[in-house]
Amino acid sequence: ESFEHDFRLFPNPSSGRFELHAEGQEGRTFSWSLLDMQGRNLRSGTFVGGRCVFDLGDLSDGVYQLSLSNSDRTETHRLVKASD
Repeated sequence: ESFEHDFRLFPNPSSGRFELHAEGQEGRTFSWSLLDMQGRNLRSGTFVGGRCVFDLGDLSDGVYQLSLSNSDRTETHRLVKASD
């Protein structure tokens, strides 16, 4: 099963701040990992469905991968950080 219709990630691209809305997932716990394009884990954590904010302001402009998972599935989304 895909999270595709459950998650909205915006704005994308962004100068650093990304919001993730997990619609219909309230109360469910998710793990997340932010990876660079070489697959290195830059950050990780957990959040409970609803809304989560990721601040990449201290990272270089570029493309990153956000991996989201729960007990059922894992999905990866592309984030583009670009200066204004």
